[in-house]
Amino acid sequence: MPAPLMLRARCSRLASTILDSPAQRKILVAATFACAGLLAFTRIQDFDFFWHVANGRAMWLDRWVVDREVFSYTRTGVSFSNHGWVAELVLYVVFAAAGPLGIAVLKTALVLLIGWLAYRTARSAGAEPVAAAVLMLLAILGGLERYRERPEIFSLVLFSLTGYLLTAAAARRISRRWLYALPVVLTAWDLLHGAVYGFLYVGVFTFGEAVQQLLAKRRERRSGVDESLLPDMALVSALSVGLSLVSPYGIRKYDFFVEFLRANPMAAGIAEWNWSPPGLYPIFWVLLFGFVAAAIWLGRKGDLTRTMIGAVFFALAIRYRRAIPFAMLGAVPAAATFVASVVKTAPRRLASGVGTGAALLLLGWTVFLKFVAGDNPYSLGYGVNGLLFPVGSARYLAQSSLRGNMYNPGHFGGYLAYYLHPDRPIFLYNHHVLFKDLPPAVEDPKVLDQYGVGYAVLERRWGASSAYGAVFPPDRWALVFWDDASRIVVRRSPENSAFLEANALRYFSPEVLAALEQYSSNPGALERYEADPTVALVLASEIARCLRFYQNPLAADYLAYLLLRYESVVSPNAALGDIDEVLSVNPSSAYLWYAASRFRLRSGDRAAASQALARASALDPQLVGHLDRDSR
Repeated sequence: MPAPLMLRARCSRLASTILDSPAQRKILVAATFACAGLLAFTRIQDFDFFWHVANGRAMWLDRWVVDREVFSYTRTGVSFSNHGWVAELVLYVVFAAAGPLGIAVLKTALVLLIGWLAYRTARSAGAEPVAAAVLMLLAILGGLERYRERPEIFSLVLFSLTGYLLTAAAARRISRRWLYALPVVLTAWDLLHGAVYGFLYVGVFTFGEAVQQLLAKRRERRSGVDESLLPDMALVSALSVGLSLVSPYGIRKYDFFVEFLRANPMAAGIAEWNWSPPGLYPIFWVLLFGFVAAAIWLGRKGDLTRTMIGAVFFALAIRYRRAIPFAMLGAVPAAATFVASVVKTAPRRLASGVGTGAALLLLGWTVFLKFVAGDNPYSLGYGVNGLLFPVGSARYLAQSSLRGNMYNPGHFGGYLAYYLHPDRPIFLYNHHVLFKDLPPAVEDPKVLDQYGVGYAVLERRWGASSAYGAVFPPDRWALVFWDDASRIVVRRSPENSAFLEANALRYFSPEVLAALEQYSSNPGALERYEADPTVALVLASEIARCLRFYQNPLAADYLAYLLLRYESVVSPNAALGDIDEVLSVNPSSAYLWYAASRFRLRSGDRAAASQALARASALDPQLVGHLDRDSR
């Protein structure tokens, strides 16, 4: 038999074996759930997370629901309806008790719960186990960008629970008495994040059931529509609305959404409230077209209610990308109905092969994304992503003597508020109700003078930073610190002169790091710093000053190189003072440990020198051997 035919036959037998074996089907379903959990286990990367936990901390410590701004000096005391206050408390308690690992575990557990509810919803709509698992994982993948550490994750859980209760009750998989849990679900949802999507889901479901019943009566047949469900849904809806009105904010909690009708400039500029371009959300658009095709294919054979729910939330998601995960979950019942209909008419082996192939493809994509694709937003891990947050800048400011007002872009505001409040009030964070009338400095530089800004924490890597050249020119603002995500500039003014004299960076700039990263292609780019020992040692001192506050192994290695290159003119005590502080934050630099061993040997501490050399050898024995040979 030719090789291609043999391969196809083997694949067909494998698919048939997997789906014909209950145990192996269970393994495949379990693997999809494992993938859902893996996809959720990531570092903290959502900019809004930290202002949510900052609010949670304020509520925890002061025992009051934060309903006015307390972190900025620009909008101090301005009131707002905190519709996510319970979620903020939960996030803070977990973060305070277990740190970033606790948040990663919480998020993973919630995503697994979402997955289980979506799976049960698909099963209630008629999908087989493997097909239901595939639909569940597709729904999570399609909205993966929104599964973040923020109050919205609780909305996704309760949205999935609402969908399950409605779908399972309509399909008579559970007693319709479970529908009366919905008012409690929606009330809890209102406190956690605001249940606008929940009320919309219940409203569309009730309307769809009413239309189906009306059409069935016109055709003088029931078509499986349970007439007694509508009175239950009417009572459930009334109870849900009534309980919502007696919550702490009542209807006022939805002023957040009214801002979009008022053409709020900050809201208009936030990506999540803009439309969903196909190039950024290919899975969503592919599944949207699949949903439309399935609705056309089924026609009158489809379930009108489920189709309407999917259509409403897909329409929302096209306009507001924030609604994408809700659209994906909302389409699960209709997609499951379509899949069940196709499986009934398709040959069993073909259906088995397609289901198995889709599951294996999604499993492979998850493994690639988590373990092979390099550092990306979904890489496996926990902690705070230092490429996104001003980790070093916050530490630097907490220990610096800088005084005056600080400027920061909105996406840095939450992190700075959490780690610097109350000593250093921030300029703003991304809350489009509180700061809707506050223009960024890049759009109106006059705000810097208006608010007496003395120093600023700016982006380092993002494209917006290029606009800062005109707003923060070097002749008026001096660079004093930078890390992987941010940089601090200080106004050149009489009150800052003493600080700048001691802390302004003359040589260590992001361009130095860029030259290090491209050293193999342009080894002479740093010679102008290295050739003059005076310049080289000032550069080394500036590197040490910055690396006391954040991790950068490459810059730490370069610090060791500069110190060893001019070892004969460097005081061992001065060098060790810098080295020890940098190693406390950058302990993975074998080069720096080796430099520590050399300077400790010069200072006469042989025991400490041996320990440092052993640490360097454990980290990179090849480098230590090379350096030893060069030193002879």
